[in-house]
Amino acid sequence: MYVHTYYNPSRGLEERLEFYKDLNCTCELLNENMTLDAYHQTLANKYIIIKKSITGNIENISINEDAVLQNVSNFGYFVLLANKNSSTEEVLQIYRNKDIIEKVFENLKDSLDITRTEVHSDFAFNNKLFLCYIALIYIIHLKES
Repeated sequence: MYVHTYYNPSRGLEERLEFYKDLNCTCELLNENMTLDAYHQTLANKYIIIKKSITGNIENISINEDAVLQNVSNFGYFVLLANKNSSTEEVLQIYRNKDIIEKVFENLKDSLDITRTEVHSDFAFNNKLFLCYIALIYIIHLKES
């Protein structure tokens, strides 16, 4: 098994912005004494220090900087595993090509309703698949225009 690690700075920035937005929202919900959903409760448990009074009221909310920095330091990284020794560029290209193919089949299933073939012979199935493929090429062309 071969491990390839990549860093994408723009992806890292997007992940940081989303994380800080969610963390800020969690702080606002806590300040307003609102009930937290499961996601915001998880954020509060990991990244927010809450000091309560004897009566149980929130006195102070602060950010656990160490936990936040540890989490944010991993943003933008992703790992691909390969079963043969290939260059990093080759593995990334294979991954991207696979993603394109998966999106094509997703479009076939969703846009063209290929999940139900409703045919009774291999010949009819091949014809329907060919027509769907031509239609998909046309749809992609229209979206790009």
